[in-house]
Amino acid sequence: MIVWLKAFHIIALSIWCAGLITVPAMLARRTPGLAGEPLYELQKITRFAFVVVISPAAFIAIGTGTALIFARETFTFWFAIKLLLVGVLAKLHIRAGASVVEVFKEDGTYPLWRMALGMSLVALVVAGILVAVLAKPTMEELGIPAGLMRPGGLGQWLGFAPQPSSEITMPMP
Repeated sequence: MIVWLKAFHIIALSIWCAGLITVPAMLARRTPGLAGEPLYELQKITRFAFVVVISPAAFIAIGTGTALIFARETFTFWFAIKLLLVGVLAKLHIRAGASVVEVFKEDGTYPLWRMALGMSLVALVVAGILVAVLAKPTMEELGIPAGLMRPGGLGQWLGFAPQPSSEITMPMP
């Protein structure tokens, strides 16, 4: 069962990431002079790719990934990094969807610098996810203090929380 979940997760994730890398290139084909049937065809293909292929792949990737969390009981530091990066990828997905709508409005354009930025950001996030998953770094390897994992550890590290007392007291009614 876990093998199938992981296989579907990897396939869906591959389609999702490849699609997010391609969407900016599709949007950059929207030039100011494009009108009529060629504009309609480009809009139809771009929306189809985003709505019928990329978004369902994202849904399946996140769903199977969530199922894998509970099936494998993966609650480690590297996994927290992966989840953070998947959240960034989801944000980029939402931004790409908004761009698909905006670019095809009257006088809409998508400059080449935006295409390069969009493709680069997605590629960087995907690379980060791959590094987190394959390297599985620990907090110590990244130089993050282990005390941050204790309750109140972040506040103590930042100097906001009082130092812990060795004295344990029970509240009295």
